[in-house]
Amino acid sequence: MVDMYDLSAMNVALDLLEQTYGPQSPAQQAMMTSSVLIGSVVGQLGFGACSDKIGRKNLTLLVSGLTLIGSLGTALALPLSKSSPQSIYCTITAMRFLLGLGIGGEFPLSASNTVEQTQIKNSSTALAYAMMILNSGAALAGSVFTGLLKFNPGHDDVNWRLGLGFGAVLSAITLTLRFCLLKESPVFTQQAAVIDMRIDLEAHHEHTKMPHQQTPLLQQVKPITAAKKLSIVDKLQTGLKSPWLKPVAGAAITWFLYDVSAFGIGLYSSDMLADKGDNLGAAKSLLLSNAVALPFSALSMLLISDRLLGRQKSQILGLGGMAIMLGCMAISQGVLSSSKASSQDMPTHFTPKIQRLLFTTLFAAYNSFDAVGPGTSTFAFSSEIFPAHSRGTFHGIAAAAGKAGGALGAMGFPYMKKCLGTEGSILLTGGVCALGALLTHLLLPNYTNQHLQVLEELGNTASDDQLVKMIYDKNPPTNASLDGPSTSA
Repeated sequence: MVDMYDLSAMNVALDLLEQTYGPQSPAQQAMMTSSVLIGSVVGQLGFGACSDKIGRKNLTLLVSGLTLIGSLGTALALPLSKSSPQSIYCTITAMRFLLGLGIGGEFPLSASNTVEQTQIKNSSTALAYAMMILNSGAALAGSVFTGLLKFNPGHDDVNWRLGLGFGAVLSAITLTLRFCLLKESPVFTQQAAVIDMRIDLEAHHEHTKMPHQQTPLLQQVKPITAAKKLSIVDKLQTGLKSPWLKPVAGAAITWFLYDVSAFGIGLYSSDMLADKGDNLGAAKSLLLSNAVALPFSALSMLLISDRLLGRQKSQILGLGGMAIMLGCMAISQGVLSSSKASSQDMPTHFTPKIQRLLFTTLFAAYNSFDAVGPGTSTFAFSSEIFPAHSRGTFHGIAAAAGKAGGALGAMGFPYMKKCLGTEGSILLTGGVCALGALLTHLLLPNYTNQHLQVLEELGNTASDDQLVKMIYDKNPPTNASLDGPSTSA
């Protein structure tokens, strides 16, 4: 919730900053919105890979601390020079990058903690619940800024600082709860114990000069530790050359395309939901459109399960629906723009207020398809389909690709609006969503809990080829049939 609050709060804060410190160039606006996403890419890759080496708990506390420092630093930002008020945009860009490091680390760490401390039959529901809480952060941001602008009007500099500072309060609460309640992942603890055993046995082997084949226990633990002994760079290179390339690429590319839309549209929604300078109207529209989507986040907990659509079909439904809604939004925006330029000779049938309400309704529907589909499923794919010893690394790669797409959308949308107009930019983004739906069908598996059960039981002993083939198989084999041939061989 903290992560999405910090990302969404900047949506309204941008206009308040501009009214206080002067106009923002497209480059300044793009850097303030995308610096947090660039930081997220670095955090996802770095913390994701490190979590497979040194554990989940301590790194989770570290990223919470970074989120706290980044959000507090943004709220307290000052211009670099009194003679140049607009230099505050550079300060905010730097603080948002630090905030992004923390937010980026959250994704692979929270994914690993959720999956590894939950029973397989409940993992998709738990992941969907986590994403529902994440999505509630956007509605909370709209609520906070609506309250500030309504009850403290005319104090723009105070309001944006209080609004962003509330994210620091949430971060402090989160850090405290994690410090008191969070335990190390039992999967990582077990593997760490096996690694220690492996090191002791190898030391004993060197001391006694005993051949490897005469040490049954050494043979027993060797498969589970082979990947764990690789360095972070080696693990990344191995992943890109291994059979896991297809699922990693599928998870990464579809998340990339989804975030191009989610952040390109989402971070600039205030410009489309309200007239320029109507900050209270923008905050109310942000609150309404995201609040409507919250029940659909809850619905995703049912749709993503084996009993209904499953992960793959949920993502296709969500991305397809987002593409359709964006097409309708482009048409609506075109009509709205035409009505502003219309004269008495060209009357319109709808008042601007009704047209704005129509656009807000379509945006709420867009957010609802987001919540019920890729807003949950992209997180689930990258959390579930990889073996535990590489889950943090591979999830980090996929999530980093997503945030790279978000950075591209955030940086590119102002320039797309300048070249294509608002409606053209929205329509192009709809095409990106449609492409994401197609690639979901082509690259990602339609797996079930049965697949995940086999993956957990044999993820450290069966070959990568066997595991990947099993994940894509519509009828997964039992653990015995998968493990039997390779063991006898």
